[in-house]
Formats: sequence, C-alpha cells, structure tokens
Amino acid sequence: MTVPVGGSISITWTSLTRKVRREAFRCSLNLPPSEPFLVINGDILTSLNFQHLIEFHQVKESCATMAVYEHKIQVPYGVVEADGDRMVRIMEKPHHSFFVNAGIYVLNPEILELIPKQGVMDMPSLFEELLRSGRHSAVFTIRDHWLDIGHPQDLERAEDRFEEMFRS
Repeated sequence: MTVPVGGSISITWTSLTRKVRREAFRCSLNLPPSEPFLVINGDILTSLNFQHLIEFHQVKESCATMAVYEHKIQVPYGVVEADGDRMVRIMEKPHHSFFVNAGIYVLNPEILELIPKQGVMDMPSLFEELLRSGRHSAVFTIRDHWLDIGHPQDLERAEDRFEEMFRS
C-alpha cells in the first residue's frame, strides 16, 4: 500500500517475513529505486526524524546505514571478577551499555544485489556481508525516543509512554 505524505514523498509498506527473498523485497518496493530508501521493522515505535537519518547516510557516503539505540542494563547483583580462585575485582550492581540494532535502515539501491537470488537473508546478515565485502556501512545513533514493541509487555509500556513520545 502506498500513501502520499506531501510533495513528492510517499510511503509504501508491505508485510514481509523477517528473512526475505530478493524478488519479494524488490516487488514490495516497485524497484528499481534510484536513490537511497528506508527499511523499517514493523515492531518499533520511535520519534526519530527520518530526514536527519537520510541526510546522515548521504553525508557519510555510506552504502547502508543502520540506526542503533543505546541500551543500558544494570546487573542486579555484585559482580566478581576472578583469576582462578583469586578475586581480582568486585563491582556492586554495575551498569553496562550496548548499541543495539534499532530495526531502521537506509540502503542504497545497489545493496540489493547482495541478497541471494535463491534463499533468504535477514538485515543483520546483509550488514555482515557488507562488512565482509569491505563496503562502507555506517551507524546512526538514535537520540530520540525508541521502543521495541515486539512483545506484549513492550506494547503495554509503549501505550503508557505514547503521549510523552509524540507530544507536540
């Protein structure tokens, strides 16, 4: 389904499995595209300004850009580092931070040639192939609201935070 959103911009969406065949991906996009395009997982909620993401992709001259989000976790226990039976260090309830795949991508049209004609490829595998082939891929850190809503408890949390995230 395609919906115009203003000017020459329209949004096309389709339902695909996590791993897609190149032919299905191309058909869903009415390919071949002539410029970079967005791919967004359907189980996320974000206030990201997509124009900023696309501009970043273009400035970095990347063939593919993955949006990432900083995920922080706290271990609820004291963590002990040991060398055999000798204590090296103890950290009380440490915090750890990781950049996680946010499920939002900007891809240049030539990237589609990396998707096998037979079989399937998910987005992490596509980026792994980019790394193996030495092609430039970039990461864009989301500083806006971002929530994964792929599980019922995540959806409930999103419902609670929706107004906060999208208040004008």
